[in-house]
Amino acid sequence: MKNILAFIAPYIAFYFLGAYATTDILRLSQQQEKNVSDSKCYCPSCGHELTLLDQVPIFAFIFLGGKCRYCKTPIPKGNFILELVVFIFMSVVSTVLNFSAMALIIDIIFYEILKHAAVIRTTYKKPTLVKELLISYLVNLLLFAIIGFLFLIHNL
Repeated sequence: MKNILAFIAPYIAFYFLGAYATTDILRLSQQQEKNVSDSKCYCPSCGHELTLLDQVPIFAFIFLGGKCRYCKTPIPKGNFILELVVFIFMSVVSTVLNFSAMALIIDIIFYEILKHAAVIRTTYKKPTLVKELLISYLVNLLLFAIIGFLFLIHNL
């Protein structure tokens, strides 16, 4: 059991990092009242706070038919694609590079490039963007430290 859990833990982390990416990247790059330090997730259309089950990436999108559970407004396909791309890219790179330090570095660089490309691409510039980027970096540092720890466990 321990070996199976150690084997799948990084993939589970990538799965949830994909969900976090939509919150982190979209809040930084879009004109939203919510900032990255707000841990709660909301429907971008109706503003309803999402439950934990609504936030389970990819599966929630599929089971809810790509719509908000509350207002039935379609969830932007870009959110689903972002979650999927982060999950697949990090899973493939880490598997191919055998969960090495190089895989972790590539995953971090990929994520940060993705985030900065979205922020640069947007025409709306939040007055609090620098503060929110710093908060994002700190949260990402913690998340990638956890993933690095999972890599260590995976390779034991």
